[in-house]
Amino acid sequence: MVDAESKTVLSYTPGRPKSKPTDLFQEVDRIKATEQTRDRRFEKQLDVHRRQGAAMEQRFDGLLKKAKDAGPIKPGLRDIDLD
Repeated sequence: MVDAESKTVLSYTPGRPKSKPTDLFQEVDRIKATEQTRDRRFEKQLDVHRRQGAAMEQRFDGLLKKAKDAGPIKPGLRDIDLD
């Protein structure tokens, strides 16, 4: 607990100590399961990233084709051109 005015600690209760694993084999299995979960998440994110790159490539190709079909762009008229 902290005093708002003086910003001093009035009381402190330490957190609970972490429990130690009772069965080493169960703990190893738990660690392996978390590793597998982490790997699956990473692969999923990587797959999404790859698909997003392919979609962006398709959009770019479509816009590039559209720009080539439209022909050259004429520059706009400026005020100085009208004089």
